[in-house]
Amino acid sequence: MGLAVSADGSVFITSDDMKQFILKVTPPRTTDVIDQDRSSFEIYPNPAGEFIECDVIAAGSTIQVYNSLGKIVDESSNSSNRVRFNTSSWPNGTYIFTSGSMNKPHTRSIIIAR
Repeated sequence: MGLAVSADGSVFITSDDMKQFILKVTPPRTTDVIDQDRSSFEIYPNPAGEFIECDVIAAGSTIQVYNSLGKIVDESSNSSNRVRFNTSSWPNGTYIFTSGSMNKPHTRSIIIAR
């Protein structure tokens, strides 16, 4: 069995026994993945104090907020493209926000610092 990687990132797998085959695997050519992903789920300000605004493209998404221990501290199903979280009672620290479906989840982290 042989394995080779070409300059364009394609992977070739070959078999040299009686069952001859060549398998070419080419990575997808996607550009600006980070920009596309970020444009669909934005959180600000970062670091935050008393509140956090979340902008999402898809109204009706559920946004879940996790603390650094993985516990859900807040959740909101938005009916518009913007959700505001009151963070005045949250302890200082890092929080993870998730939105979207299982097929295309969006995750952002934010710091609460007062």
